[in-house]
Amino acid sequence: MSGLVKSIALTMAAAAAIILAAAPARAATVKEIFEKYHLIGTFAQDCTKPPHQDNPQNWWYVNRLLDDKHVQRDFMTGPSTRFAVIMIDSATELKPNEIRVTGMRDGEITVDNVWHIEPNRTRTWEGIGDTKGKIADGKYVKTGNDIPWVYRCGSQ
Repeated sequence: MSGLVKSIALTMAAAAAIILAAAPARAATVKEIFEKYHLIGTFAQDCTKPPHQDNPQNWWYVNRLLDDKHVQRDFMTGPSTRFAVIMIDSATELKPNEIRVTGMRDGEITVDNVWHIEPNRTRTWEGIGDTKGKIADGKYVKTGNDIPWVYRCGSQ
């Protein structure tokens, strides 16, 4: 191969590598994010106690996959009593074990939060939408108390 042909081939290969590296990766779907972090199922602070309307610290959160782009998150205050529902329509991985979820609560309130995730548990780390100014760095802004972890219940 002549020097000119070799030089052109190397230049074309380098250009192709740059184009491929610059091409945006396909964003993961809500389903893919929730499955990756095992977030489909029931979560509570204490799975041994039933949800109770007078104790918001032990509401149960039931995450159900509706389709590739939507998860329904029910806030349960009793075995069959739902306090609120969030339709999550976006989930983005910010870094390993940290995601941002957005959606609408009860069709009226924008929800936009960052969750920290560990095996079999999760907690809200940052409030951006409906909790903006209420949650920061995993703490309630008003009191400075830690946001509690919610744990996966059962073997779902």
